[in-house]
Amino acid sequence: MATNEVIRACSSRSEDVWFEDGTVVLQVENTLFRVYSGLLSRHSPFFKHLFTLPQPPDAECCDGCPLIKLVADDAEDVRDFLLAIHEIGIPNAIAGNAVRLSAVLQLSSKYEVAELHLKAVEILTPICPVTLSTYYALDAKLRAGESLSVECLLNTLPALIAVANAASTAAPHLLPFVLLQLIRTSDGDNDVIFGGVIHNNKCIMLKPHLQTSLMNGRSTLTRLARDIVYPSVFGHSCPEEGFFCDSLRIQVLSELYRWDGFLDPLRRQANIFAHFCGSCKNRIKADMFSGRAAVWSELPKAFGLSSWQELTPLDE
Repeated sequence: MATNEVIRACSSRSEDVWFEDGTVVLQVENTLFRVYSGLLSRHSPFFKHLFTLPQPPDAECCDGCPLIKLVADDAEDVRDFLLAIHEIGIPNAIAGNAVRLSAVLQLSSKYEVAELHLKAVEILTPICPVTLSTYYALDAKLRAGESLSVECLLNTLPALIAVANAASTAAPHLLPFVLLQLIRTSDGDNDVIFGGVIHNNKCIMLKPHLQTSLMNGRSTLTRLARDIVYPSVFGHSCPEEGFFCDSLRIQVLSELYRWDGFLDPLRRQANIFAHFCGSCKNRIKADMFSGRAAVWSELPKAFGLSSWQELTPLDE
C-alpha cells in the first residue's frame, strides 16, 4: 500500500483512459492509465509477451493492479494510442488531427498493433501520394478547394514534422511526399528545420537524420528542376524571329526560384510561359511533362531513401 501511495503522490490518473475495472496500470511520464491487459494482449504481441513475464514479489502496483512503466513515450501520445485500441478504431478527433494521428501511427508500429497501424496508414495515404497520378489528383483537389480528411497535414509545420518523424519508422513510403511538403511549408526557414516548432506548449523537432535528408533533398530537387524539368528555360535559344523569349527567360526564372534558391520541380506553376512563342512553349511543356515524371521516380532517392518500389508495401 505504501508503494501505491507514493505513485499517487507523483502521478495523476488519466481523465480519458481510466477504467475502474481495468486489470493493469500503465505509467507514462507522470500519467497513469488503467486499462485491460486482455484487450492489449489480443491486439498487441508486444503486450501479450510483456504480460507473461514473471514479476518479482516486490513489484509495484496501483489500486491492486500491476504497474508497468513505459519509458521514452509521451503521455498524450499514449493516451491517444490507448483510446484508439479501446475503441477498436481511430476516433474522429484523432483521425482529423495529423499530430495526434502520427502518434497513433508511431506507437501502433512500436507496440505491434497491426490493425491500428493499418487504419492510420489508410487515413494518411490519400494525402501522402506515392504515385505521380495520385499526386496530381491531390493537387487538383487542393486547387479546387476541396476538403481533405486530415487537412492540417498539408499546411502546418507541426503536423508535417510529427508525421515525418512517425513515418520514418512506421510508414516510410509516406515520407518522400511529407518531406517535399516540409520543404515547401518551411519556406527556407532553417530555424524550423533545426530548431523545431511549438505545438500545444511542446517543441516538436524533426529527427536529426531527417534534418539531413531535408537539406540534401532541397539542393538535389533544385538541381533536378534545373536539369530535367526546366532545361529549356535555362539553356535553349528561341528559334523564332519577332519574339522576346530569351529576355523573358530571366523574368520567368525570377518567378520560379524561391527567395532561398529552392526551385520546386513538381509544383505546377501559373501560366508564366504564356508570352513565349509556340515553339519555345511546346518545348518547355514537353520538358516539364517528362521531367516531372523522372523527378517523381527519383523523389525518395533525393532524400537519401530507398526507391519507391522498396518503400511501398505490396498492397499499395
